[in-house]
Amino acid sequence: MQTRRLRRVAEHALARYDLRPVRVRRMPRGWNATFGVLADDGARYALRVHRPGGPDAAMVRSELDWLTSLGEATDLRMPRPRPTRDGDLVVVVQDPDLVGDDRGRACDLLGWVEGHFVDVGLTPTHLRAMGSLVARLQGHGRVFVRPAGFVRPDVTGWSALARADQDPLGPDLVDRALAALRALDAGWDLGVVFATLERARATRDDAVASGRRGLLHADVHHENVLFATRTPRRGEPLQVGAIDFDDCGDGPDSYDLAVMVTEMWRRADRQALRAALLEGYAEVRPLPGGSAEAVDEQVDAMEGLRHLQLAVYAVDHRDEEMFATWQREDMTEVIGRLAGLLDRRP
Repeated sequence: MQTRRLRRVAEHALARYDLRPVRVRRMPRGWNATFGVLADDGARYALRVHRPGGPDAAMVRSELDWLTSLGEATDLRMPRPRPTRDGDLVVVVQDPDLVGDDRGRACDLLGWVEGHFVDVGLTPTHLRAMGSLVARLQGHGRVFVRPAGFVRPDVTGWSALARADQDPLGPDLVDRALAALRALDAGWDLGVVFATLERARATRDDAVASGRRGLLHADVHHENVLFATRTPRRGEPLQVGAIDFDDCGDGPDSYDLAVMVTEMWRRADRQALRAALLEGYAEVRPLPGGSAEAVDEQVDAMEGLRHLQLAVYAVDHRDEEMFATWQREDMTEVIGRLAGLLDRRP
């Protein structure tokens, strides 16, 4: 029933665009309801129906403003927003039958990005290309002129208890969030969580002081990166593109690097892949921190924060279907991982 209603929203949204869809198909992946759209001229698109409680229309429009600028100023492979007949980038569809739909669903239409995902087959060559991609995205983020009304979140946010006007790593929020976790399970070693957040705050503050904080994709990992199907000729770089800018916002440059490092934590070749990621980045922009030791400390600090963000999000949403398998043991494992990262401090 929910899928049928979402499809109706998608159809209402598509009617606002100057195209004739011949096929609209719900796609399985992603936080939002995403529909693959084939137009009668052969063009392919992804229509996003944003989740209730997610970014509002102003935040979605800001994401699309950055994507539009990236498309105009770079040759990066990524989604290109398509405006409506009226020239808007966002359509808000009201449907009182949709559960949790209290302000309408923000929808947008993005050009399709060709390519394929790589998971277990990731090699240092893939990671080097991803590092270069991250650096180029950040480079544009520094020169991007934000239009009036541009609003994106601080990517270091880690608890649903935070207010929009509150420092997500500030002591007041940390104390409240730790108390909420302690009430859920008094056996967790929350001293490790506190130390992880203190380390993240110090890294964030250093990034601000050194000018290494700005607009980031904030979710570049193997499930949001598409590699070109064609094998590159000798001497050609590996072609790579990014999708899913849904989490973009402001944060330390090292956060973008830590996102992919976090995804690799179980892999035996983790260190080789991490080194290649940093090498690819350094070919485009200077590494944050200015030295190998400093960048390692910053990436470790942001990796700890990222692990915590993912775990606490699951805790906060443990009653939802997507996180139905969440167990207290998951958080216990994460805390052990955080302890290991803290032990690596110089």
